[in-house]
Amino acid sequence: MRQNISMSLDSLNPPFDKVWDFETDAGFPIYSLTASDYALFAANLNGDLYALNIESGKKAGNISSGSIEYISSPVLTDDRIFFSFNSLSGGGLTCYSIRDGEKLWNRNLFRTTSPMLFIENSIITNDGVYLKKFNSSDGKLIWQIKTPSSLNLHTFVLSDSSVFSDDDSGMLYKINLSDGKIMQSFKLTAQITSDIAYFKGKLYFTLNNEKFICLNNNLEMIFSSDIVSYCSAGFSVRDSVILFGCVNGNLYCFNNNTGDILWQKSFGSTFRASPLIHNNLAFIGCYDKNFYCLNLSNGDIFWTFATDGRIRSTPLIWGKYIFISSDDRKIYCFK
Repeated sequence: MRQNISMSLDSLNPPFDKVWDFETDAGFPIYSLTASDYALFAANLNGDLYALNIESGKKAGNISSGSIEYISSPVLTDDRIFFSFNSLSGGGLTCYSIRDGEKLWNRNLFRTTSPMLFIENSIITNDGVYLKKFNSSDGKLIWQIKTPSSLNLHTFVLSDSSVFSDDDSGMLYKINLSDGKIMQSFKLTAQITSDIAYFKGKLYFTLNNEKFICLNNNLEMIFSSDIVSYCSAGFSVRDSVILFGCVNGNLYCFNNNTGDILWQKSFGSTFRASPLIHNNLAFIGCYDKNFYCLNLSNGDIFWTFATDGRIRSTPLIWGKYIFISSDDRKIYCFK
């Protein structure tokens, strides 16, 4: 759940060649890309949702909602596509038919700050001080829970039977996925700045007091490591490794069991993007406008591609194709 691991079985060997690029009218959120059946779906910050042919980059279709800002990459299930957004008049959660582009349902939200998550025909999203679970078929509300502090929720992550979410007071909650009731809570020493990653019964996140934290499924501390910065995006977790970039321009690789640092590398520019691990390769975009491929074992740079804009989106790999979007308003495809 939010592990940012490539599911492709293809072997990828740098250097990579650019296959195509596609220009849109705006930049992109941290999570903006989804792929399925040779189609790439991309959501930008101008309310445009594009469907592109993966091999050619040609536009197959688009939905323009105007004056909204997509918060998450689209979620695809069967013949439906889901996305969440914010606008000046409030947020929302919407479902469209992939077949004909018809809007099937829409649910108004006050404001959502974290990408929605899909599990067992339901959708979890935050909405101001509420965490809400909707039926994905018709958009009906299954349950909602308000934080005891009445402060806004920040981010959330799913385990097999629970939802973990934090609020602006630095309180972390464990919530029953079935009925939305709070099972446990844990007071943190500072606010969470990053996404929360969940991997093999452990939670990972950074705090604004420059700590990298790992808790177990019962909200008990496993380790706390100093990082002299904080992460504002997400993590990539595989085996015993966890990788993340920080706003001070450092890319960190830790042992996710012990909290020992394996390596760190300074790039001299802020990271606002989440990394992606594929086998022994790590991909990440940076505010220095470069897209990097590194050796996961030691942080050595294998390959770099320079764009014309800052990169704050998470890479995507589908088959032998690698995708990234940039603030130069372009989506890039490599192989």
